[in-house]
Amino acid sequence: MHKPSKFLLLFSFYLSAFFAFQPVLGAQATYGQALGERISSEELKKRDIKNFGSSSDRSRQLGGEPLDISPIPPSGPGASTALYYTVHVLGEVYRPGSYRVLPSDRVVDALQYAGGILLNGSERMIQLRREGGTRYCDMMRYKLEGNLEQNPYIMENDVIFVPVRKGQFQIEGPVNRPGTYEWTKNISLSEVVRLAGGFSVGVSVKQPIRIIRYGPDEKKEVIETNASPEELKRTTIVQGDVIVIPHVLISEKQFDYELERIPGDNLFYPTVNDSVYVVGHVDQPGAYPFKHHYSFREYMNLAGPLKDARTKGIKILRADGKKMKATAKLEINPGDTIIVPAKAVTTTNIVYWFSTLTNMALTTFVFIDRFAD
Repeated sequence: MHKPSKFLLLFSFYLSAFFAFQPVLGAQATYGQALGERISSEELKKRDIKNFGSSSDRSRQLGGEPLDISPIPPSGPGASTALYYTVHVLGEVYRPGSYRVLPSDRVVDALQYAGGILLNGSERMIQLRREGGTRYCDMMRYKLEGNLEQNPYIMENDVIFVPVRKGQFQIEGPVNRPGTYEWTKNISLSEVVRLAGGFSVGVSVKQPIRIIRYGPDEKKEVIETNASPEELKRTTIVQGDVIVIPHVLISEKQFDYELERIPGDNLFYPTVNDSVYVVGHVDQPGAYPFKHHYSFREYMNLAGPLKDARTKGIKILRADGKKMKATAKLEINPGDTIIVPAKAVTTTNIVYWFSTLTNMALTTFVFIDRFAD
């Protein structure tokens, strides 16, 4: 009886190993991709998918730039095993659905596979639902503080739900991370400054910190407080607040503290014509974008009143045809036309009138002298 050759035995061993590992390699190709859909690494790059940051419009929201999503690497915990978890990423994400993930993946990885959080989605109140219980994850604390407790591992059949964010607040001035932050509940000004990375070198200790707030009465309120640790802990920040930290270079300047928009707000003008027109005795007559906090003087200054413009006789022509005198309390609406008249008596007019009267007098004198006899 002939014994099998060493070559035949070696060939049989490699052939058996190939078919044994083929299902494992096939399973690895689906990690991190929605069930029933495969996305190549080239397609991911084309889509320019960002991490759990919502979009490029929020580049300043948490400080720093978002990371690009990369596909699951060819090696790693799942490369040599068929083990994977199926999780469900739902709510305010770009591609909600079910995903196969690696056993070593965390919440942030699942959010990446789903394309990231939408602009109106919450980063601080993400729900991790598991076996009837719900745990809340704060991705902002994970990113800014490196708190891994806020980015736990995910398990089989987990549900990651991203709700709509409740609101926002804004801090500007000499802090290390100025910008807009998500608001979840009333917090102290001390906590806000800590989230913003603390005061920077330009902070003024002589001027008060100002908080711009619109209350239930819909009126603007400017709250002043100092930068002492006790006062920072005592001052409460609510949804929609804008915190202005004073700077030494502009501490003596005066500002009106008007806002272009309230943080977390959606300002919409229900009109087709959202321009204000300035005509008359100005250098650059034409249409200007409507600003809700502008008076007629701001629009007139944009157009550049000429030297002989009569700024006290300005008229406002409404879109419905009504004409009225411009006053400091008169609200300017989209579609209004601001008419800037010229002065009736000017130096140029006086010189012109004097020249005309002199010529008339000389002509009369010559006429009388010639025809008097």
